[in-house]
Amino acid sequence: MTEMVLVNPHIFPYDFRGQGEWNSNRALNYGLLSIATYLYKKGIQVDILDLQGEREPLAKLENYLQKENPRFVGIGCVSALSYLPTLEIAKYVKDMDPGICVGVGGQHTRFIIEEVFKESDNSIDIVATGEGEETVRQIYSWLKGDINLSDVGGIAVKRDNRTVITPSNKPVDYSEISPIEYSLYPDYKDFFPLIEDSRGCPYRCNFCSNENVFGARIRFKDPDIVVKEIHKIAELYGTKSLPLIFYNSIFGVNPKIAKEIITKIRKSGLDIRFLTSTRVDSGWKMYVDDLEGLCDQMHFGLESASPEILLRMDKTRDPERYISSAKDAVREFHKRGVHVALNILTGFCGENEKTLKETENFLEENKDYIDSIRSHPLMLFPGSPFLQRMKEFEENFGSRISRNKYSDRIHAYPVDATSNFTFEDAIDYGKELMQRFNSFEKFYGYYKWLVGPVQISNGIGFLKEQEFMKLLKDIDPSKFDFGKGFK
Repeated sequence: MTEMVLVNPHIFPYDFRGQGEWNSNRALNYGLLSIATYLYKKGIQVDILDLQGEREPLAKLENYLQKENPRFVGIGCVSALSYLPTLEIAKYVKDMDPGICVGVGGQHTRFIIEEVFKESDNSIDIVATGEGEETVRQIYSWLKGDINLSDVGGIAVKRDNRTVITPSNKPVDYSEISPIEYSLYPDYKDFFPLIEDSRGCPYRCNFCSNENVFGARIRFKDPDIVVKEIHKIAELYGTKSLPLIFYNSIFGVNPKIAKEIITKIRKSGLDIRFLTSTRVDSGWKMYVDDLEGLCDQMHFGLESASPEILLRMDKTRDPERYISSAKDAVREFHKRGVHVALNILTGFCGENEKTLKETENFLEENKDYIDSIRSHPLMLFPGSPFLQRMKEFEENFGSRISRNKYSDRIHAYPVDATSNFTFEDAIDYGKELMQRFNSFEKFYGYYKWLVGPVQISNGIGFLKEQEFMKLLKDIDPSKFDFGKGFK
């Protein structure tokens, strides 16, 4: 019998419009793994139940509950797409055993606390409002009768038909959750290992909820701890050849720390290839020379190359410098053999033919240095600061939050950029951009990380390109961003 279980929910099989099919790749829930590691180091036994990708997730949940009979089920709702499954899991647990305490945490639910309680039909007892490591440990102490529920920090509970929110706990020191115990995660070798080198983000892009999640603050992990964790993972996977992902909002915000990490990795005796993300205007110049043969992919959240849009989304206060830095970044990283991937947000409020053309011109001018782009339309998620400016955007541009029954259910809304450029227009335009600027030759380079690791003679690696392409032979080309080569 395990008293506590942390659940990674399945994904609701539709996109944000309630249409089509959402083919989400399985992903390791690092938040749950971090919490489980923290508890493990405190001598508390906890299981992780991963339901993502399961054909019959509730059957797997039922089997676990019958076998282990836990006292607490914690669900990690990291996305709007996992919100309805989170409610489904909570209700299923309570139907099986009303005595089980059900908690939910994650970036999505912390901003819709009242809705969570109401829409779960009282199946959810606790909503976490901050980082989960110490909160879940305190819940364990409450279950043991050592403290009152009111002494648990960083939670919301219902008392006499009103919501009570307790003060947040102090963030846990990284030394208390390091090294991460990957073996606690079921089938951990099916995933590329993640390394959390920092937590939070100091920037305030208003389409992102970071400002309201972490208060635009960032914490860094000591480089020695990072490298120690990488050695531990190499031992666990039984290899010195290791592809891994730096799991963060932005890599290299502190370029001195990033350079020290890279230097220590090079001296480690390990053959590391990593993927991560950063900003085009971060301090990458301090460490870019050291990335050749080490960094496999760098994802840049460019979002736009229109000065007007960049200012409006609070991406930067100096758009000309930002765009100049972007031009330098794609060239310098590409020159060092790094796959340069750009994220483009099409359809921000006030987007028009001129602003779209500015971004398109940037892509055209730098296409020889950009390996792939991903385009996304604008969504309003709980906690996004730009909601406070929607009235202004509506009056100036005709911007509109597009409400439908599905969006109301998941509390995530498509946004029409203007009265003439809708959410659907942004999707179509983004698809055209991806078809135009992404090449078939780079398809494998980008997506090989999404397949998951495979065993090779000297450790783990990527699925070979030939085998990767075999997976695509019966797939409708229209589902992909890369048109060339599929016809």
